[in-house]
Amino acid sequence: APRRRAASPACAAKALVAVEAMPRRGLGGASPLPITMAHMYMTVRLLVAWGANILALIVADWVFSGLAIERWGPLLLAGAVFGLANIFLKPLLTFIAIPLIILTFGLAYFFVNVAILAFTVWVVPDFTIDGFWTYVGAVIVMWLVNVAVGRLLRLIQGHQPAY
Repeated sequence: APRRRAASPACAAKALVAVEAMPRRGLGGASPLPITMAHMYMTVRLLVAWGANILALIVADWVFSGLAIERWGPLLLAGAVFGLANIFLKPLLTFIAIPLIILTFGLAYFFVNVAILAFTVWVVPDFTIDGFWTYVGAVIVMWLVNVAVGRLLRLIQGHQPAY
């Protein structure tokens, strides 16, 4: 039988590092994608933003008779769609509307928010808004609720006083 050569210490160390870096499977093993504090912080921020959007929609539904959300399912979906539209669609719409935003000294940016809410109404079933002024009022109420939630969270975190 051929003789095996002994592995050098450097080779053994490289092999050990490679084995430790491999994802472990099964009970008690590390997951292939370790969850870091940054991941947890981002997840909590997304959940809080979703909750704030849901609260804002509840308040807007309570304030305006022309806004109707039929059940909890559409409400939860509308909060998620509105948040995702703010993340992905709003920058695109803002970029397209930059000349109009400049000409109107920022007033057109408000109507970008109205368009995001209209998109949410279009996507979510059992969620309706009747009339242009109800859209405008709903956007103002949702903005106020989100500002209040943001200030409350900053107060809880101790970053600044809530005025």
